[in-house]
Amino acid sequence: QIKDELLEKFLRLGRFVCDFVREREKGCFADLVDPCSGYPVLTERGSTMYHEVSAMQTLLRYKTQTVGSGTGMCTVLIHPEWGERCYPASIITTASADIVEAALEAYGWDATLA
Repeated sequence: QIKDELLEKFLRLGRFVCDFVREREKGCFADLVDPCSGYPVLTERGSTMYHEVSAMQTLLRYKTQTVGSGTGMCTVLIHPEWGERCYPASIITTASADIVEAALEAYGWDATLA
């Protein structure tokens, strides 16, 4: 149930950010990835999936752990502060960091982009 709630929160945030970005930077790409399927939410699906855990491991150098056995195995992301209690999800855009930060602030998210 908590994962469903987190997914809904992310989808609301992601749609808001993408709409905000597209309104302010015409022609800018902005989409969010459905963390359950690995496919884009707002644009046409391509032939490959975006793997959230692999992306976080590669881009942010987060550690992972394989759990389960046989066909029930999966890779779990280990967040440096929250451990396994994290829900990886991505918004991908060509917008400037200033526009993305403005979108997050307009949404009510207190965040500073590095």
